[in-house]
Amino acid sequence: MAEEPVCTVKGRVYTELKWYGYLVQKPFHRDWAKIQYQITYPVKECCTNLLIYYDDQIRMLKEDMTCKEREQILPADNNQIIPLYKNNRTVGCNIWNETGEPYYVCLGERIFRS
Repeated sequence: MAEEPVCTVKGRVYTELKWYGYLVQKPFHRDWAKIQYQITYPVKECCTNLLIYYDDQIRMLKEDMTCKEREQILPADNNQIIPLYKNNRTVGCNIWNETGEPYYVCLGERIFRS
């Protein structure tokens, strides 16, 4: 049985939207899938989280929701909230300062199994 080719989505997202940025809705492989990410943002905007929603959870989002309300949709014990800042045990974030303004650079991955 031939292995399916790897699907890679790359790009840059620049947004000033207050409610959420929507990156991709992608059906995953039937048994498992992996996403890898690199997220960079100014330290002065600390601290942010990467939120991973399933289809039924996306439908619950509303534009006027606060960040906390958007996080409360997600189960606390399902690893769908990924904190993106230094000194976090679950994510590899470092501070870079090449331009005079410090930035968090966070690298990570999540594996989904069904």
